[in-house]
Amino acid sequence: MQVELLQRMPMDIRLAASAQAAEVARAEDIKSKACLVDHLVGSWHVENALGIDGVTVLLEILPRSSSACQEVVGHIHYLGKKTQYSVSATPLDSGKLHVKYLNNQLCIMGANSITSAALPLAGIGVFLARPTLWKEVVCPLVVSVISTLVSLIVLFGAALRPQADALVHAGWPGWVAWISGVLLVLAEVAVINIILMLVLFGCVQSKIIRAVLQEKGIMDQLRTEFAQRGKELPEANCLRDLGHNLLFLLGRLPLMILTLPLHGVPVLGQVAWVMLNGWIYAWELEAEFLVFARERHRCHEQWRFVSKRFGAFAGFGSTAMALELIPFVGPWIFFASNACGAALLAEIFFKETHMHSNGAWTAKMAEPGYFHEGEYDLAKDLLLEDLGAVNGEKQNENMELVFKRARAS
Repeated sequence: MQVELLQRMPMDIRLAASAQAAEVARAEDIKSKACLVDHLVGSWHVENALGIDGVTVLLEILPRSSSACQEVVGHIHYLGKKTQYSVSATPLDSGKLHVKYLNNQLCIMGANSITSAALPLAGIGVFLARPTLWKEVVCPLVVSVISTLVSLIVLFGAALRPQADALVHAGWPGWVAWISGVLLVLAEVAVINIILMLVLFGCVQSKIIRAVLQEKGIMDQLRTEFAQRGKELPEANCLRDLGHNLLFLLGRLPLMILTLPLHGVPVLGQVAWVMLNGWIYAWELEAEFLVFARERHRCHEQWRFVSKRFGAFAGFGSTAMALELIPFVGPWIFFASNACGAALLAEIFFKETHMHSNGAWTAKMAEPGYFHEGEYDLAKDLLLEDLGAVNGEKQNENMELVFKRARAS
């Protein structure tokens, strides 16, 4: 049997490709293979877009029996309970079925923004509880001490007075100008340390993230999934990490410099600076994980993931950068503990598509073995972007997708 265009049915409403399956489908039988293909004909379209939380879909049903709609409703509810999606379905007049489904992981993303902001603090405990990770920060600590002392001496001697005088000439009160000048110098020292740590020791953060994920069993699960696809999970590579860090530095450095004057405003300026710069720092820490776990290799592919979870990235990155702004201890301790926090954030993202039980990870039923990357990718939250295309061909202006009845080949 061959299904024409039906493999793109939303979520785990996986449509069986035979009349026999339609007749015998029951909740205890169909599991994730669902169901009733011959009852679903005609079209479905977006009735109401709800942003990243989900969409409401209208399915047109041509039932072969009076109970067909109710059977479909039952199966949709059943499948919703088995996945990360919340599903509701209501039969309407004229053989139509009103289906609403939400990605629960995205629905709670506002709460996850708050949770993610606390993860760098949780990372401190993770790092301190694992002495095996401490050796990774010895060399960064030595370099950080030297760079911090040299930067403080040079900048306080050469940059403090000119910056304070510039603020006074701009009309600032003298005492405010000097306080702001000191804050600017400290921020400049922090930026110098950030650049040095990224270029010289970015691979250290990668090693720490991998170590924490390995302890949680996530790396083993990824190796298994790569092996199932006939591939090998890439091992740590300092040269690759250096290239990765330099690429992100090209994006981060202009933003950090352009927003540096914000540090002239006590307290509020520092808060604004870390919020504007934090999200891209979090992205940098998670970039390698997105390649492994989601196979998103290109920047635009990763950006689609980041943009859907921007609150989580911004919350985590703001706290992480605020900690690293603290002189001396920021680059010493928080540089490493933020990597542990990034591993905890990666675990949250991993739980979107996997579940952990009895000490083992398994892929959720919504994990898309039947979705086509770049064409229709609901499981990776690209519905609104990709909905208008089927097999690469645009349907019509109101984004209506036509589904055809399964036919024997």
